[in-house]
Amino acid sequence: MFNRLKFLKPSPKLRELILLLHTERDPCVTQSKLASYASLAPSMVNKYLKEFVKKKIIKTNGNNRKDMTYHITESGLAYLNQLFSLFMNETLMLHRETKEEYMSRLQRFYNDGIRRVVFYGSADMAQISFNAAEEIGFEIVGIVDGDPSKHGKFFAGRRIDPPSAIEDIQPDAVLIASFANREKIYHGISYLEKKGIRIISL
Repeated sequence: MFNRLKFLKPSPKLRELILLLHTERDPCVTQSKLASYASLAPSMVNKYLKEFVKKKIIKTNGNNRKDMTYHITESGLAYLNQLFSLFMNETLMLHRETKEEYMSRLQRFYNDGIRRVVFYGSADMAQISFNAAEEIGFEIVGIVDGDPSKHGKFFAGRRIDPPSAIEDIQPDAVLIASFANREKIYHGISYLEKKGIRIISL
């Protein structure tokens, strides 16, 4: 997971949180699995675990790594809760700041007179831009997605339709709410611009 990140590299505190969460869920978890979860070398996991034992955050049972089990102490649970609380606060802060940036960018289109919008995309990140658009005052008149398996399902309380439905809806603009396939999506619906429907992307 973490080796795909470019901006949000895991800190030592986040690695502690990950290791403690997985040892709490499965006391029999191996150090190699913990290394995979935290994107660490097994030797580094062993170092973290030794530090946890030293600080009485966890207790261990077993004679070697093969039969070792890990048990979080009461003080360890308190520390885990503290780490999780800090993690949630920072995550919510990032979510809030991302939404504010989306609102700033969307406001420009609203000021240009765009009101009725179709969202193209229904992945997790689309929810943030959807919430931002609603807060500004856009009328979201449709949700479309190029994935046939999503058609007929619901996103943010609205039915997901195929892209072919856009022209019948006649929105002021289509907002591309997908990052991964933005260019492909644009080329697939660029013909709509000749029909007076703007295509916008964040």
